[in-house]
Amino acid sequence: MTFAQAMDYLEKIGKSGTVLGLDTTRELLRRLGNPQNRLQFVHIAGTNGKGSTLAYISTILTGAGYRTGRFISPVIDSYCEKIQIDGEYIPTQAVAVIMEVVKTACDDMVRDGFAQPTVFEAETAMAFLYFLNENVDIVVLETGMGGRDDSTNVIETTLCSVITSVSLDHVGIIGNNLQEIAACKAGIIKDGAPVVLYAQSREVEDIVREQCAKTDSALTLTKPGALVRKRNNLSGQVFDYGELKGLKTRLLGEHQLYNAAAAIETIRVLGENGFAVSDEQIRMGIEDTVWTGRFEVLQARPLMIMDGAHNPDGARAFVQSVREYLDGFTLILIMGVLKDKDYPQMIQLTNALADAIITIHPDNKRALSDTELKDAIDKVKTRNIPVVAAGRIEAGVEVANQIAMQLHHEKTAIVVFGSLSFLGDLKRYLIY
Repeated sequence: MTFAQAMDYLEKIGKSGTVLGLDTTRELLRRLGNPQNRLQFVHIAGTNGKGSTLAYISTILTGAGYRTGRFISPVIDSYCEKIQIDGEYIPTQAVAVIMEVVKTACDDMVRDGFAQPTVFEAETAMAFLYFLNENVDIVVLETGMGGRDDSTNVIETTLCSVITSVSLDHVGIIGNNLQEIAACKAGIIKDGAPVVLYAQSREVEDIVREQCAKTDSALTLTKPGALVRKRNNLSGQVFDYGELKGLKTRLLGEHQLYNAAAAIETIRVLGENGFAVSDEQIRMGIEDTVWTGRFEVLQARPLMIMDGAHNPDGARAFVQSVREYLDGFTLILIMGVLKDKDYPQMIQLTNALADAIITIHPDNKRALSDTELKDAIDKVKTRNIPVVAAGRIEAGVEVANQIAMQLHHEKTAIVVFGSLSFLGDLKRYLIY
């Protein structure tokens, strides 16, 4: 099998969509020799902040000398970004070789009367096989959707479970209200395995505490009172967290400091499980962490920033960051969303920021069209601003540049947000 054939196979089985539940994944992994049982994991669930927290944790561990696997979704740069070791993407040849093994097991399952594994189930199996083959010391593993019934939750060798910010997303799929969604996320907690929780609403904390009590799992909460921001601009942030003073991060927005706090607490928990990391290694890991698509500056003139805010909670953090970093700027927003997200609330939260809004149609089968998004914005916009449906992201950038030239304002920013699914296309367009 070639890499292209592996991609064709994944596209073919992708037509079945997402199926929550662990039985199919367990059967697939059983046929592959249960590679996950010979690995050690940090397992991360949450609505927002999973990826940034994963990036902090894995960068710190790599810097401390541990061979560290990463499994993430969705991705921005390339398909191979999903599976990494020490920040290096899985080679295309390894995808081809391992996916052929996974495909054989999947085909055998179907012949034996089992369900066809989904794309995410096949990718999860591929990741475990790759990490085992490459002798990683630890895997930092991000759930795909939810927690309890997510394919990644087949693991039994969790060293630490991490719950990031939890809010309403995938409503009706993983839960109908905040309590049900929090309970789904808390489903990754394993018997006796410690838990780190991003400090948040009492509703969520109570659900996690209850699950920890059932599983006899020690709970560590991040300490917002110990976090002090010292400096903050488009080049990065400097902050204190308890006795760790003058920490530097390139990631922008106050929420990224709370994600860093969750990572620090996780590293400390891992220290009690044989993964020794010094304060200086924590410091260097925080400073070295890169996480694309999170209020990321792409170019200076005109200033262009992209952010993967794709749900109301992410939109709130996005609005806060815009107000912090872009006060006094004329703002041109480029927005694209998926139709299964709460985009009406995202519009309510963000439209008042803009001097112009350009809607685009992400290259995703779940995308809301640019014209439908334009119509939704026109119905509720609070200012008499132009709203332009531009089609694909490339056309959206060209329209934004034209508007920026017409405005003749020396402080103009183009800010792209709404879904991670088109940010990779944006970066490639700007580069090439």
